Amino acid sequence: MKYLNILESPFVLEGLAVKEEGKLWRLPENLVDNVNERITDLKIAKGAAGACVRFRTDSKKIYISVVKAAPCTVVNANMAVAHGADAYFDGEFAGMIRPEYGKTEYTGEISRPWYLENGVCDVRVDLPIAGPVLKMEIGVDEGASLLPPTPHKIKKPVVFYGSSITQGYHASRPGCTYVTQLARRLDFELINLGFSGAAHGEQNVAEYIASLDMSVFVLDYDHNDDVPDLLSRHEPFFKTVRAKNPDLPVIMLTRPDFEYKALNREDRDAVYATYKHALDSGDKNVYYIDGEEFYGKVQRGDFTLDGIHPNDLGMRAMADRVYPLLSKLLYNE
Repeated sequence: MKYLNILESPFVLEGLAVKEEGKLWRLPENLVDNVNERITDLKIAKGAAGACVRFRTDSKKIYISVVKAAPCTVVNANMAVAHGADAYFDGEFAGMIRPEYGKTEYTGEISRPWYLENGVCDVRVDLPIAGPVLKMEIGVDEGASLLPPTPHKIKKPVVFYGSSITQGYHASRPGCTYVTQLARRLDFELINLGFSGAAHGEQNVAEYIASLDMSVFVLDYDHNDDVPDLLSRHEPFFKTVRAKNPDLPVIMLTRPDFEYKALNREDRDAVYATYKHALDSGDKNVYYIDGEEFYGKVQRGDFTLDGIHPNDLGMRAMADRVYPLLSKLLYNE
């Protein structure tokens, strides 16, 4: 068995702006340390949230080796989602690996699900959502084939911008975040620009997003700014993206955690104002999903870990609510 760097062919590494040895980053070099202090100090944009490596193989197992830039510790997450990697064979969850606390390097193996027939499978390995990954290598069984992945049905990526919920806190592992669930179910490349505690609607981020060639943009941003800042930044952020992408479908989401504080509804109203102004100006490619709809009407707290961040149940509920609209926009249903 031989390990190969995920930057090498036939692997396809997705969801990153910079793909170099030691630099698997979600924002380009001119932005990665030039957004806000939290992103710079915590190296949030140098993490690989939403990124994945795809390939095909008939191997019975895959072998994964990960090198992180700093010791693997956690504050507001579990080790599995922050620093682990999980794998799917033909869309079916196969397993995951994660490090011991404080380690910077770790390895593990994942077997294909027993119920899948022999033959070539499409494999997806999701990268950790927190902390820079310096290097990842993947190996297959001796003599097994290693082939490029089946192309996505959707040719252009879907881009999400938002806070820690978008980044993936507190899913149990990377593949359970609501954005990654949608990427698997609808078969598109995901660009996850969720920044924990650091989504403040900066114009340089809006300009970068506006430059991307994408199929849909999901503006999931209302959690890290108070109402005055949200009112002053949310609509200009949208308008910057819209100016360069006049026909791009844009979905606006609002936060699901209405029980946490009364002001959450004011945040929701600020987002809705952007949406309403766009409609009133004749924009026919803007859509709105009210976060209060995500968790239903009873026992809503069961969908979260801490009253704010969705757990796996909450992530699934979010994905299920966004799915019909996103599917319609991507597949013209």
